[in-house]
Amino acid sequence: MISVAQLKADLLQKWPRLYLSCGLVDEAQRFPLRVTLKSPNNQTILDDWQSVKSWAASYAVLNPTDFKLEWQTRKTPLGKQELPVAAVFSTVIDLARFLKKHQELTTYCNACQALIQRFPALLSWCLKSTAKVLQEHAHWHKLIQVLQWLVEHPAPNCFVREIALSDIDSKFIEAHYTLLNEWLLLLRPPLDAQAKGFERRWGLKSKPERLRLRFLGMQSICGLKDLQVPFIELNRINWSALGVDRVFITENEINFLSFPSQENSVILFGQGYGFDAWRDQNWLKNLPIFYWGDIDTHGFAILNQLRVLFPRKRQFTHTLVF
Repeated sequence: MISVAQLKADLLQKWPRLYLSCGLVDEAQRFPLRVTLKSPNNQTILDDWQSVKSWAASYAVLNPTDFKLEWQTRKTPLGKQELPVAAVFSTVIDLARFLKKHQELTTYCNACQALIQRFPALLSWCLKSTAKVLQEHAHWHKLIQVLQWLVEHPAPNCFVREIALSDIDSKFIEAHYTLLNEWLLLLRPPLDAQAKGFERRWGLKSKPERLRLRFLGMQSICGLKDLQVPFIELNRINWSALGVDRVFITENEINFLSFPSQENSVILFGQGYGFDAWRDQNWLKNLPIFYWGDIDTHGFAILNQLRVLFPRKRQFTHTLVF
């Protein structure tokens, strides 16, 4: 026997996944919705009539306006009895009222309609992303403005801070990269499908990634030995003219700072996972490279990434022996 509380709890659990989106499309596929109440069998009626009687009475006093109750007259060991057998919700609005989700349904439908009115291709996203719609609805109009701008500027070549939209700052846009990326992928192909960052993927400028390096010998650049250089500028340095013929890489800043002097050598501070920016560093491909990392799963994972980029690289353990 399904109690009134259990009926509501079961429908609430299914509401966001199965029924909320019916307010937008395909209501006829699920409604009228008939939920059986699992009426007791004759043995249960005979063994526990008081519980059965109380259960039936809990539905009898409802006098619902949001759904209809189906009753059935049954012959039982205790004579003919009127028992509830099903609750029927004619529309998704009726179900929403019963669950006290009418405002949520209205919010969801209004937000989705505003989005698909401009971008019909996002209907499928709305149907499967009900929770995200409700989570973001408070600033929905801002998100649509940002999306509209990105669609109208397919190759903007500017920083996010340069996007001129009223009352929308760069922090707001950056905080919603994940959602904007989901939408854009359904509207057009990215400029750089392999890029991991939102900016590069969609043609925006990003702050250049920098590599910290330290000369271990007599070499320097304008007298500076510990430098941070944008990756895009590293290939411009004439490493041969500087006399650099060996490279060390470490992920630990103390190791980087305390590494002993080595003639004609430079040490690079890798700072963990992610070597996409290293891929185009042609100067590294012709030099012997030594990696000094931790002997654990993270260290070996980083080592494996480096091996893919620089197959000739050698490995150090925690202790360097010369």
